[in-house]
Amino acid sequence: MSMNDSLVGKVAHTIKGMAHDAVDALRDPGRDARQDTRDIGAAISDADKHLLEVKADVALLDARAKEHQAAVDKWQESAGRALDQGDQALARECLVRKAKDKGEQDQVNSQLGQLRPLIERLEGRIRELQAERDAMASRTEALEARNRVAIASEKVANALGAIDGIGGVQDFKRLEDDVLRREAHANAALEQADSHSGASLEMRVAALATPSVDDELAALMHEKTSGRQISAGGLADQRRLPPSPEGQQGSDRR
Repeated sequence: MSMNDSLVGKVAHTIKGMAHDAVDALRDPGRDARQDTRDIGAAISDADKHLLEVKADVALLDARAKEHQAAVDKWQESAGRALDQGDQALARECLVRKAKDKGEQDQVNSQLGQLRPLIERLEGRIRELQAERDAMASRTEALEARNRVAIASEKVANALGAIDGIGGVQDFKRLEDDVLRREAHANAALEQADSHSGASLEMRVAALATPSVDDELAALMHEKTSGRQISAGGLADQRRLPPSPEGQQGSDRR
C-alpha cells in the first residue's frame, strides 16, 4: 500500500467517524421511537395488503378446486349411466374427462396446501407486529421523559465538571504567590542596586539619626516627670520663707 492510499484511508475513516458523530448528535430517542412506531405501522399495513391479496388467491383456488370436484363427480356419474346403457366407449370417455379434472383438482389442492401455512405465518407475524407497535407506542412517552432526564443530568454533570475544573481559589493563591515573589525579587534588586551606589549606607546612617517612637516616648515621659518635680520644689520653698515685716506688724496690732 502506498503512502497516498494510506493517507486517503485515514481521511475516509476520519470523515466516516465525523459523520457518525453528527448523526448521533442529531438523534432524538423520543422522535426516533415515534418514527419506529410509524414504520412498524406501515409494515403492518403492507402485510395486511399482501395478506388480503393472498387470501383472495386462496379463495379463487378453493373455488376452482370445488369446480373440479363437481366435474369429477359429474363424469363419474355419467360413466356409470353409460355402462348401465351398455355404452362402454362413452363410459371410457367420461372416465378420461374425470381423470383430467381430478389431476387439475390435485394441482389446485397442492397449491392450497402451500399457501395456507404461509397465510397462517403471515397472520401470526402481523399480530406480533401489532402487539409490538402498541407496546412501543405506550413506552414512547416514558422513553422521552427518561431522555429528557438523561440530557439534563448530562448538562449538570458537565457544568459541575467545568466548575470543579476552574480551581478559582487555588489559582488566585498562586497569583498572590507570584506577586509576592516578584515583589521580593524587586526589593532585593533595589537593595543590591543601592548597595552598589552607596545610597544604602546613607539611608542606614539617616535611620540612626532619626529618633524612634520609643525614644520620643521616653523623652516625653522624662520631660513630664521633671516638670512635676520643679513645681513641687517651688511650693515647698515658699512655705519655708519667713513672713514679711509688713505682715508681722499687722499680726502684732491684732
